[in-house]
Amino acid sequence: MSELLKLQIGGQSRLDGWKTLNPEVSPSTDYIGTLDNLSRFADASCDKVYARHVLQQIEPQQQVTALHGISRILAPGGQLLISVPDLDALCKLYLNPQLNKSARLQVMRMLFGGQQDNHDINRTGLSFEWLADCLAAAGFGFVQRVDDFGWMDDYSLYAPYGTPISLNLIATRLTNQHFIPAPQQAAQTLIEEQLSQHTLSLSNLAAISNQPLQALSQTAISHSVSATLSAADAAAVQEKTLQALAFQNNDQVADACRMFHEVLAIHPQNFPSLYSLAVIASQKEDHNEALSWIQKAIATGQNYAPAFFVEAVVLQALGRFDESLASYENAITADPAYESAMINRSNLYYEMKQHIKALESFADALKVNPKCDKALAGQGIILTEMNRYEDAIPIFERLLEANPDFDYGLGLLLHAEQHCCDWRRFETSLSTIEQGILSGKRVCKTLPFMSLSNSPENLLTCVKIFADHLFPVKNKALWQGEKYGHDKIRLAYVSPDFREHPVGHLMAGVIEHHDKSKFETIAISLGIDDKGSLRQRFEQAFDQFIDVRGKKSWEIAELIRTLEVDILVDLAGYTADSRTDVFAYRPAPIQVNYLGYPGSLGVDYMDYILADKVVIPKEHQAFYAEKVAYLPDAYLPTDSTLKISERTPTREEMGLPATGVVFCSFNHDYKINPPMFDVWMRLLDQVPGSVLWLMKLNEPAQRNLRREAEQRGIEPDRLVFATRIPLVEDHLARYRLADMFLDTTPYNAHTTASDALRVGLPVVTYLGNTFSGRVAASLLHAIGLPELITHSLEEYEALALKLARDQNLLAELKAKLLANQQTYPLFKTDLFCQNIEQVFSKMMEDY
Repeated sequence: MSELLKLQIGGQSRLDGWKTLNPEVSPSTDYIGTLDNLSRFADASCDKVYARHVLQQIEPQQQVTALHGISRILAPGGQLLISVPDLDALCKLYLNPQLNKSARLQVMRMLFGGQQDNHDINRTGLSFEWLADCLAAAGFGFVQRVDDFGWMDDYSLYAPYGTPISLNLIATRLTNQHFIPAPQQAAQTLIEEQLSQHTLSLSNLAAISNQPLQALSQTAISHSVSATLSAADAAAVQEKTLQALAFQNNDQVADACRMFHEVLAIHPQNFPSLYSLAVIASQKEDHNEALSWIQKAIATGQNYAPAFFVEAVVLQALGRFDESLASYENAITADPAYESAMINRSNLYYEMKQHIKALESFADALKVNPKCDKALAGQGIILTEMNRYEDAIPIFERLLEANPDFDYGLGLLLHAEQHCCDWRRFETSLSTIEQGILSGKRVCKTLPFMSLSNSPENLLTCVKIFADHLFPVKNKALWQGEKYGHDKIRLAYVSPDFREHPVGHLMAGVIEHHDKSKFETIAISLGIDDKGSLRQRFEQAFDQFIDVRGKKSWEIAELIRTLEVDILVDLAGYTADSRTDVFAYRPAPIQVNYLGYPGSLGVDYMDYILADKVVIPKEHQAFYAEKVAYLPDAYLPTDSTLKISERTPTREEMGLPATGVVFCSFNHDYKINPPMFDVWMRLLDQVPGSVLWLMKLNEPAQRNLRREAEQRGIEPDRLVFATRIPLVEDHLARYRLADMFLDTTPYNAHTTASDALRVGLPVVTYLGNTFSGRVAASLLHAIGLPELITHSLEEYEALALKLARDQNLLAELKAKLLANQQTYPLFKTDLFCQNIEQVFSKMMEDY
């Protein structure tokens, strides 16, 4: 073709003045192509391409391919004309976090507007602010709003949709693309004469709801130059504002602030300057200053949704949650489709433990965008915390359909399925997760991966990915190397579990046994006050008990620094309601990872991990970011005051058969996996009349496990499920009805194994390679029963079968276990406390 063509793709109407053509025959008939026909056109053969309602109808992945095809056939300086719904699709595509750099650049090049169909231009429900945000994110310098469309055919067409926006008014300050001349000239005339100016400097819009304080580095702003300003002042304000924004965009914060203040000296109500100073202060975590600036900006009368959003974020950072919620509501009222505000509001409800309201708020976001990955993830996580795992599974499936690479998304789905013992995708998901972690991807959080992996190297890789993402070290350490010189070692424990909780049961006796002549003990309590007896024990045992659950992490860190704590112990790690970020501020000279999280935290600001030589043998030290501080016996503490009810319930009361071997495993459902269950079912098959006694944690898990048993040829009713008992003393007493405890791998029983041994129930375990997979072996060494430790699933199965068939041998082991409690260290709380104090004292000497 010797001359440049004008090609229309899709649609039925024709554009006036366009040649008719048939590329296969001759330019004699109208040609409306499809995306599949683009290969018929030579490179750079088209002057203009009109894509009419095409891009909106295909998937994002195909949109990128289509754009490459269109770009190929466009001549240099050629124009892409698209309908607004297609522009909408392009904007959303640009903001897709999965888009690679090359594809993002391709989309940006296509975003230069140009409408020929007057009955289609901007007839959408998009708000100017949303559209302008998208265009700014695509790299355009600024966008002008046009209020006088006299040069258009029929202004009334657009009335139902508010003031129309001309996409031809995109300034060329940051792009070299060409525009249709006539509308561009008309736009420039209108700009000069009259209009409200909207200056944009937004980047990283997609990250705002995840990390609002970090992502608000550049934010869309709008302003109206006051009519009271002289022409010279108005020009100065505009020039200085653009200079300030350029400084801000280039991270020249000091210059930006100086210029914004110069603007405010001329025009004290200048919205962009007030807004931008708020954003800058928020980035510096100077929340009070940020609040002052943003409230001044809002007081100018601009009903600008992002301003209310920033106010809400700052108030949330200050812990003023009710006011923050009100500001999020104002943002959503100003822009009913403000997805980021809905997400943040939902997350705040979640932080306030108002799970139902959080679910409803996420649902509002999904009405705006049914594929909103953050809303789907939020709903799924809340449902799992409400133990509604089966309801969470389809939500996580939708999440992965919307965004297959959502951070930790596959792990969230698999972990919900694990809780339901739904193993349909277990092997496939496990393989994908392992490959993803080895590739450095955020595919699974650390605690779920502990129940999947027997590789300490892979676990360290996983935890480093997680920690680097969510818990990086803070810019400035609160402790700067000072030597306190206290008469006693100030020892602080940080935990959400100073209450009725496994960690609470393990630690209560230790705190009570601390030598008060050498240690001053402080509790930093992050969790709820359940008003129970354990809580009261902790409050009485600590020298200071400080409830900080209502404080922000940086406030807690500052408090700890003020207390001049010598040794700060994290009893939670990455478990529920923990505050690892408190430690990231380095509020104490010695920071220790212990007990609550059975593994490395993968961060440099944790100095030690407390362990024993079974859970972390010396040859495994390389798989831990912390220095290993060894306790001489088991790392797991116990409470010697723990009582067991004298009365043992009957088998009938517990739903057990009158006779037959009882294999017991009161482990969490997510620790049970297909290979482990295969062994258990083979044991039931080989021991007639035996039953497997499990803990009932949720109905779907019980249903699925019985189905899995039946598929393996075992009668479903040979699985007996124990229900929860209010008193721990009565719970422990029922262990006496079992013949042995079957441990799980790669994630062992921890507190549960300790409980079984306390009652005198032998624990058969398989020694794994990870911390969490070696805990039961540690306990067995500390109670003098290493013969119950096996080194393969085959050996595990053989030992359990041998004990089930030899009741005399089993009785001897039970008698030995009870006798060893008198002489071995496992259940001697006073000895354990002496040992841990010696380790703490050595840490003080070394630092």
